[in-house]
Amino acid sequence: MKKLKCISLLLLMGLAPCSADSFSDGVASPKVSIEADQATADEAQAWGDNYILDKYFFRDNWFYSFHVGSFVNWGTNLKDFGLYRFRPSVGVSVGKWFYPQVGMRAQLLYGGNRGETTDGHRSYHSHTAELACDGLLNLTNVFSRYREERRFNLLFVLGVGADQTFGFSKRDWNANEMQFERDNCTLLSFRTGLMALYQISKKWDLSFEVINNWLDDSYDGIISNNRWDGHVNANIGIVRRLMNHDGGYKFKYIDRDWAKFDDANKEINRLRDEAERLRNQPRKQLVGGRQVNTLVSFADTADVIDAMQEVNVFTAVQAMRQNDHKVNLYITTLSHMSADAFQKRADVIRQSLISQYGIPASRIIIEKDAAAVEKQNKMDGSVIIYINESKTK
Repeated sequence: MKKLKCISLLLLMGLAPCSADSFSDGVASPKVSIEADQATADEAQAWGDNYILDKYFFRDNWFYSFHVGSFVNWGTNLKDFGLYRFRPSVGVSVGKWFYPQVGMRAQLLYGGNRGETTDGHRSYHSHTAELACDGLLNLTNVFSRYREERRFNLLFVLGVGADQTFGFSKRDWNANEMQFERDNCTLLSFRTGLMALYQISKKWDLSFEVINNWLDDSYDGIISNNRWDGHVNANIGIVRRLMNHDGGYKFKYIDRDWAKFDDANKEINRLRDEAERLRNQPRKQLVGGRQVNTLVSFADTADVIDAMQEVNVFTAVQAMRQNDHKVNLYITTLSHMSADAFQKRADVIRQSLISQYGIPASRIIIEKDAAAVEKQNKMDGSVIIYINESKTK
């Protein structure tokens, strides 16, 4: 299945124009464990849990190369041309490997062509510039596990290109006879072939490739009964790999020691069990999850709640109702008043809470020490009414 995915990806890349883009849910188990990401998980499954591909980024595993070789035309009237069909060519390429098995490159080639007329079998010349986008499938790594130190690799190449033909020979005899068309033309080509790579150092490879190109019958300037014309590119090159983010030049596999994750797994499972225990504990009832305080002011020595202060008392009542009267209501003070004055005013508020609003007497606690009340409130989230004494002039 993994090999089939690689081949499918290559077909998509080879038959599409060059692009700038290169680029599980299941039922949760009762216990949590740390797993490799999807990219490394596939490798772990293929080669063993302790042998996985290191993580790489878009800027990694790029290369460029230079080529010299020959264009060998095939098509009309060329079957008996022999070695005269070989014309020199040069080229450059830039590409990237996405996985040890799959890569892509862009290639620019320039070469000469030699043709022969139908009548008279006279030879003529032209030139071709070709820009191609190729998908690369490393057959060695597909059928055998990738090894960084391997020196020889065999690649399958599949791609498309655009060929510009120009510079046809200007012959006197062709002016009248029109043995071949001398117009420049741009044609789409389909390419496939093989490439061999030999590693000579950690940065450099030698390459040898033979790529066949299929083009329209007009490629050689002669329209005949042939459906296709074309050329074979035979090139020798030198490939330079660029440095990756980790300082290396190729993909590498790393050993994963699963034992080092045991302590982390145990801690994760412990925290999960603790969270489950806390979820099962009864929750304390708070008003909106926060403490509710209110202030009731008395003028001078008065111990009667006026209409304005009644609103503040009702705020405390609402808080108690929202908690179904399951929290305590404290009456305390921050003012420096006598104990007798505090007690009288606290009793007035307490009586109002019981008689007017039905607050349970057992939930009302009078305590003059505000610090003690606030300390207790941090534990039970209760409601507090502060009594204040405002001085009048």
